[in-house]
Amino acid sequence: MARRTSEEIRAEIDRCAAFLRIAEDFGKVFFPEEAALREALEGVPDKDAFVARCLKNGATLSEVLSGFEQAVNDHMSAFADTAPDSVAYATGLRAYYRERTGRELLSDFPPPTGKLKAIVKRGKIRNDTEFYLVKECVDGLEDNPKTAAMGRDLRALLGAYEAGG
Repeated sequence: MARRTSEEIRAEIDRCAAFLRIAEDFGKVFFPEEAALREALEGVPDKDAFVARCLKNGATLSEVLSGFEQAVNDHMSAFADTAPDSVAYATGLRAYYRERTGRELLSDFPPPTGKLKAIVKRGKIRNDTEFYLVKECVDGLEDNPKTAAMGRDLRALLGAYEAGG
């Protein structure tokens, strides 16, 4: 993979942060009973202040981006699950994103199934971002007869990653 410039990494952070704002707003609509709690909590922090604080504390831009990608993956994992509540969340988020941006969510942020298949094919989880994506998706995959084999393979890769291999 070609090395990205700071400007390219910052642009990707901006893109992820914009999605996370939309997902946070959608969460208030989708989970109205939790809206007051979500308001009371900090929610998604101010992106620029958060990035500056991370850099000041010694993180690299790539590490900051990895954190944003993990947060995006938390939402996108619903697209790898077939449980009715996950399907409802994914469907609603997709429509809300389209309403807010005029674009298709799955074009801007592909569903994680492609990443998960690539991890299985490679036979190894490469980093914490992949680890947390797999960890977020594996239960739903194992519960679906169509994806159970991939779920078992990913579960084994989780174990190997956690064991340091």
